[in-house]
Amino acid sequence: MKSVGIFVDLSNQFHCTKKKFRRKLDYKKYFAKASKDYTVSRAVAYGSQIADEAKTFISCLKYIGFQTKYRQPLIIETEETTRFRIDWDVGIAMDVVRCIEKLNVVILGSSDPDLIPLVEYIQEKGCECIIFSTGINKKLKDVANKWIEITEDLLEDEKNVITNDAK
Repeated sequence: MKSVGIFVDLSNQFHCTKKKFRRKLDYKKYFAKASKDYTVSRAVAYGSQIADEAKTFISCLKYIGFQTKYRQPLIIETEETTRFRIDWDVGIAMDVVRCIEKLNVVILGSSDPDLIPLVEYIQEKGCECIIFSTGINKKLKDVANKWIEITEDLLEDEKNVITNDAK
């Protein structure tokens, strides 16, 4: 069985899934589908932690099988709003570089076209690269070996609808 590395940008997944479905991704279902035909060598979920409320979510990710990497976001304040920014592109790329020799397949859980050079690197190393996300950028689709759009069956139950008030 092929060895897979799964690398998920939680913020990207959250915002893309929220925009399309107004619901949250069920990471247990996501992990099950991503790992179905493979032996998982490494699975990492990258996120930001604004408050202690994320601790339960982090514990759930670990229970599912993800290693979690979290850091504080950059806070961007203007007169009108406060935004939180976190960018894991380089962190994801470095983790892939560190373990690429042990993998046959890399699954990237992000729609970010900034990852195109990483996809090309993965392929140069002889690995297959699959993008598994929501709202995948066309250029990213074009360069990947395969892409999988998240479907409603991978979302949390309807009770977890995201309102405009959600953070």
